[in-house]
Amino acid sequence: MREYQKAWRLANPEKKKAHNKAWRDANPTYTREWQKAHPEEFKQICTKWRKNNPEKAKAWDKRNPDKIKKQQKEYSQANKDKIRIRQRKHNQTPRGKLVKLKATSKRKRELGCNPFNEPILNMHGHHLHKINVIYIPKDLHNAYRHRQSNEKSMLRINILAWAYLESSSY
Repeated sequence: MREYQKAWRLANPEKKKAHNKAWRDANPTYTREWQKAHPEEFKQICTKWRKNNPEKAKAWDKRNPDKIKKQQKEYSQANKDKIRIRQRKHNQTPRGKLVKLKATSKRKRELGCNPFNEPILNMHGHHLHKINVIYIPKDLHNAYRHRQSNEKSMLRINILAWAYLESSSY
């Protein structure tokens, strides 16, 4: 009997899909109740579906930005401590330190970040002008006082930054 049913399902996928939809429409609360009763299993099913259907998932995300924002807000309010701990751990990693440094720099001044070289720990990003950045050692960056509005001091530090970038040592 089972083999026959499986063969029929495989031979008639549209009829099976229509039958399932009709049943779901007739029993709208059953699915929600099952989802609430089996949250882990439901989460695995959703994750698997998003992985197997990335185009449909992206399309759904584009159609429902309000739902996504609402879910994110509810999650963040319900899990403030968990998010705070995760953020603290991330901020201690090299990547987290770099992200935090970029964010604070962007808030303080309206400068872009188009790096010429890769950042490493104990290096500062020196803005040649408003957009382009060269990462140079902290002590080299602090060797001369400079600011964007002073051309003379910027010329001096820019020469050092370019020399460091070309030689990778000073």
